[in-house]
Amino acid sequence: MVSIIIPVYQVSEYVERCLRSVMAQSYTDIECIIVDDVTKDDSIVKCEELIRAYDGPILFRIIHHDQNRGLSASRNTGTEAAKGAYLYYLDSDDYISSNCIERLASVICDDPTIEMVQGNSMMICDGKENLLYSLNHPIRTLDNGETRKEFYVNRNIYISVWNKLLKKSFMDEYHICCREGIVFEDLLWTFYLMKDLKRAYLSNEITHYYCIRPGSISTVAHPESISCYSAIFNEIFCHLTVGQERGELRGFLYYFIKRFVSYIKIVPAFKDTLILYRTKAKQYHCWYAYVVLSVVGFVGRFGNPSGLLEWMNGIRWKLKKK
Repeated sequence: MVSIIIPVYQVSEYVERCLRSVMAQSYTDIECIIVDDVTKDDSIVKCEELIRAYDGPILFRIIHHDQNRGLSASRNTGTEAAKGAYLYYLDSDDYISSNCIERLASVICDDPTIEMVQGNSMMICDGKENLLYSLNHPIRTLDNGETRKEFYVNRNIYISVWNKLLKKSFMDEYHICCREGIVFEDLLWTFYLMKDLKRAYLSNEITHYYCIRPGSISTVAHPESISCYSAIFNEIFCHLTVGQERGELRGFLYYFIKRFVSYIKIVPAFKDTLILYRTKAKQYHCWYAYVVLSVVGFVGRFGNPSGLLEWMNGIRWKLKKK
């Protein structure tokens, strides 16, 4: 059985589309756990109406929080309640293709040792569609080293909890869960996931539609939420994987710099995080990262001159080629 976990909070305009995409699944051995994070709108009312009218094989459950606890806690609540051997996280403002679970599960049916199957996602923003990645190698099962390369070098594993079919026994064994009390928790979650994945599979097939909407966590920058980036990077740099430190330091470089440049004026604590990052780069002889961070730190003293983000994007592609 596959457990689809859907946190719900203030998504009245989108939740019906999300649930209908689950109800339309060609794969039927599914339970869908909807976690009500004390939404103030009629999202749950719409869920209940759809479920009452549904006449199909998928089992739906609604779990209610007593108080608003956030996205991470909602995902964890769903995980704790899940009875399936595999987990699939779906945000309530996104939706999935009708064959999503069937396509991802078929990979595991062929090779039960696989711990994660990632499908491709179509990102939709302002009516424009873009694929999140395009594989340039034969699709095959990856070991830990190959999986880490796809994440840190090729950027083919997206920093997200969603659109990944995950073996629950693996998640339980390594205690991989969403950190509560922070936003942008997908970054930390994916970092820990990459540490221990022994068998993974990436599919080019579009199974998920990622809809960027106004007002979502990812599109609104508040000092309180942006400060979570600093805390998350601090934890990552203090828990680098033994023997993989240089690759991880190098792999997060562009991602960190882009946020440093964008948010340093909002969250001054980013300066301390940059110093920690540079210290770790020096400690593990990651000189490329050390030099780039030093330059960014120097330029950052004088503001954010135009063209710096373009320069960083050039760094990103240089890193990808090396």
